Amino acid sequence: MLAAIPAFPVSNVSRALDFYRERLGMSVRYQEDEFVILQRDAFELHIWAANKPDVPGAEPFIAGTASCRVQVSEVDALSAELEPRGIVHPNGPLEDKPWGTREFA
Repeated sequence: MLAAIPAFPVSNVSRALDFYRERLGMSVRYQEDEFVILQRDAFELHIWAANKPDVPGAEPFIAGTASCRVQVSEVDALSAELEPRGIVHPNGPLEDKPWGTREFA
C-alpha cells in the first residue's frame, strides 16, 4: 500500500468546493456534477454529494462528521497560513503532542 485518499461526503458540493479552494488553497484536478477531486501538493481529496441514495428507493445518506490526518513537511508554516483564514479548530491549536507529533486541527 502506498497512499490513502480520503473521500468525504458533503451535503453541498459547490459550497465544499469553495471552502477547499479558497480556505485551504487546493486546486480542482477533476470535476463532475456531484464529485470532485481536489489536490494540493501531493495530497489528494475526493468530495462527493451525500444527499442522494445510492440505491433507488433507499434513504439518502446523511453527511456527518468525517476526519482525516494529513502529514505535511512544514506544519508550522501551514498552520500560520491557515490560522488567519479562521479554519483552525478552537480546540486544536498547533502544539507538540505526547505521542510525538506536532499538529493542529
